[in-house]
Amino acid sequence: MVMRKSAVGIICRGATRSVVVTAMAFLHSSLASAQAIDTNRPGFSFAVSTIAPGDWQVESGLSWNEPNADNESWSLPALDLRIGLTQALEVYFTNISWQNTRLPLGDEVTGWLDPVLGAKWRLDQGEGPFGLAILAQVSVPVGDRAYTSDRWDPAVGLAWILGTAIPLAGTARVTIADDEVQFDNGLKLPYTLGDRQVLFAEWEANLREDSQDAHWLNTGYQFLLDDDRQLDISAGWGLNDGAGDFRLGAGFSMRF
Repeated sequence: MVMRKSAVGIICRGATRSVVVTAMAFLHSSLASAQAIDTNRPGFSFAVSTIAPGDWQVESGLSWNEPNADNESWSLPALDLRIGLTQALEVYFTNISWQNTRLPLGDEVTGWLDPVLGAKWRLDQGEGPFGLAILAQVSVPVGDRAYTSDRWDPAVGLAWILGTAIPLAGTARVTIADDEVQFDNGLKLPYTLGDRQVLFAEWEANLREDSQDAHWLNTGYQFLLDDDRQLDISAGWGLNDGAGDFRLGAGFSMRF
C-alpha cells in the first residue's frame, strides 16, 4: 500500500518520530480519499481504500513460483481491474491470468485461471486510527480445463489497518470450495522511505480443512512513479512443508 504524498512530507528527527510518521502516512494512504494510487498488490493483504466513483484502476504483473525442486510455474498478466461505484464501494475483477506449470517429468500445463468477481465496502470514512473494509467475492468457473475448479467458489473477508506508532495491516478471508473451508490470513508491517517508496514484510497463512496448512513470509517494495502509477517487486519464502519453496513477482499499476 502506498502512502498519501501529503502525509509524509515531514523530516523525521529521532527514531520515535520516524515510526509515528510512518504510521500516519500508511494510515492516510488507505483510509482517506488518497491523492496517490493505493493498490492491493503486491502481497496477500488487500488495501482498505476504495476507488473513487467514476475512476478505475488496473493492477498487473508477472509472477514466478517454485513449489519444490521439481515444479515451477509462472503467470501473467495477474490482472486486477477495480472500478469505483461510490465513495465507499468498489467492484473488482481479479486473478485474470494465464499460467504455465512445469511438472516433475518435464511435462507442461498451460491455460487461463478462473477469474474472481468481487466487491469491497469500506466501513470507515478515513477518520481515526483504525480502518475496516468488507470483501465479498466468487470465482467464475471459466478457466481452462487444467486450472478451473468447475465451481462458483464464494469467499468473504475483512481488510483492516491500524495506524498506531507501529503500523499494521492485514486481511482475513474464508473461502468455501467443494464443501471444504479454507481460512487465509495476512499480517503486514510497512515502512515508508521518503514520500514515494514503501517496504513491507508480511506473514501469510493458508489454513486448509483437509490438507496441510501453508505459511509464508512475504516481502515487497513499492515505488510511485507519480500519483497515478506504481511499480512493485515482491518475494515470498515458504515457512513450512505445506507452502512452496519460493516465489517472485513484479508489477505495474495505473489509475484512470
